[in-house]
Amino acid sequence: MTPRRFCRHPAVINWVKELCPAVEEPTVVHLHPLLANLDHIASYIHTEVKVVLPHETGWDGMKLH
Repeated sequence: MTPRRFCRHPAVINWVKELCPAVEEPTVVHLHPLLANLDHIASYIHTEVKVVLPHETGWDGMKLH
């Protein structure tokens, strides 16, 4: 998942709307200004992918299943 897709994902949008009900069209930036940096979001995504898929999604990951 790319940072742009993450920010536009319906689950993320709904979650941000729940956290910021007073804002008409909230984005992740309303949660924290640092989330305006897509590289920062990419590092979070990369960290989670390493935890969930430690052997990536290629052939090495397939060997385990």
